[in-house]
Amino acid sequence: IPEYIVSTDEMTWDDAKAACESSSQKLAEICSQAQRDALKAILPAENNRYWIGIRDVVGENENYEYATGGSIIYTDWIKNEPNNYGGTADCVEL
Repeated sequence: IPEYIVSTDEMTWDDAKAACESSSQKLAEICSQAQRDALKAILPAENNRYWIGIRDVVGENENYEYATGGSIIYTDWIKNEPNNYGGTADCVEL
């Protein structure tokens, strides 16, 4: 399981990705239930929205990939998620 750094700063997905990359890090890319559980365990409860390294690269809720490239291998989403809320939600949050 990777080591995670948590930021509670509010920013867009693109800004969060850039902030990670400027520190030679990357947004969390969840590949298993164990990784999801480990990440959820360290996230502060008072903020319930965190960007993760998954994005719809085509748009219209059709083709989600990891931010570093490659097909998603872990897809245990909440029912009807991701859902392209408002027609503009191409990024994924935990």
